[in-house]
Amino acid sequence: MSQPPIFEQIKHTNEIGQEYWSARELFTSLGYLKWDKFLNVIDKAKEACTNSGVAVLDHFPRVGKMIDFEPWPVSSPTTEFSTPIT
Repeated sequence: MSQPPIFEQIKHTNEIGQEYWSARELFTSLGYLKWDKFLNVIDKAKEACTNSGVAVLDHFPRVGKMIDFEPWPVSSPTTEFSTPIT
């Protein structure tokens, strides 16, 4: 039995059924070795949205991620994006 394509493996679905991908999971699937290099690509894509009159936050919402710091979980200071399919 073959594995589903990588994009299907890392796909998420929110509470209203919209599909999205975490940029942190997506960047390695696209062959990037460093997060900062992928952030450059995200910045260029956001600029293209702006230049096209498309709302950036509709396509690149920032999301926080909970990480477990003892003794309690806190919001991660890392930058995270999700890429929804609209």
